[in-house]
Amino acid sequence: MGYLWSRLRPYLGRDARPVLHTPTAVLGVRGTGFDTVVAEDSSSAIVVDEGAVEITTEQATLMLNQGQSTEVDPNEKIGQPGKAIPKKMRDWQKFRREKVRRLIQHLPGDSQLIRKRFERDMNRYLRFTRQISSH
Repeated sequence: MGYLWSRLRPYLGRDARPVLHTPTAVLGVRGTGFDTVVAEDSSSAIVVDEGAVEITTEQATLMLNQGQSTEVDPNEKIGQPGKAIPKKMRDWQKFRREKVRRLIQHLPGDSQLIRKRFERDMNRYLRFTRQISSH
């Protein structure tokens, strides 16, 4: 959970394709500047300021270009791309507070769904850490 602002430059001219994993999506970086926010409900918001970011879930893939933004919901559904909010007007704390409010509002009805998401995310995390450890 949290906020990450990334600005990546090619490393010694290599065609590197960095990848960022969130609880709900894998982001393939095809550019240099983007925001990524993960809320407590495991949803993610992505805003591309420069270049492009390829968003992949188990359900879909979307190329997000410069000046676009989207959200990936806790069920890994990628939202339609929209126009990016200017950097100075972004309020990620408000975004995260709203996600927590909605999460609490829907308890306990969503408790089984939240448990399944948690188990899925833990399994994904364990697979990822095993993959990293083996390299």
